Amino acid sequence: MFNIHCQKESRKETLDRAEKFVEMIVEKEEDCVIVTHGFFMHTLIDCMKKQDFQISHTRSGYSNGECVIGKR
Repeated sequence: MFNIHCQKESRKETLDRAEKFVEMIVEKEEDCVIVTHGFFMHTLIDCMKKQDFQISHTRSGYSNGECVIGKR
């Protein structure tokens, strides 16, 4: 998030990866389950909202195994 140089991926690269992933989901037009790290989930949810997904709930933190539903 802060573009720390010891991280393998910059914030922009993370955002690009999330945007491409959401585009892939939209193109397939199928139901899917996504399992991801909680920190990446925030970026992914933001990208999904930009693609008109309705998100069941958003929080500043998520618990392990928590389910978030996005519908388009």
